[in-house]
Amino acid sequence: TQAAPAPTSEFVFVAFQQGISADDMAAFLQAYKVSIVEGPNANGFYTLRLSDPLPSDQVQQVVESMKSQAKFVSNVAAS
Repeated sequence: TQAAPAPTSEFVFVAFQQGISADDMAAFLQAYKVSIVEGPNANGFYTLRLSDPLPSDQVQQVVESMKSQAKFVSNVAAS
């Protein structure tokens, strides 16, 4: 019997710093190989699509890495 595949996710939610420049936002998106799907919502979060779906534990690593980019983001959450 094969084990069930690990759940994957392809979305993260990001609130960018107020006043972030278009160039800084583009650099952040390019660095993480993500694209904006929608947003910002009422709480200021954008839905970003990862270039490839990742297992949940790897998505959490991406989220933690994004959180360390305080110059660009004020909050990050996994989907």
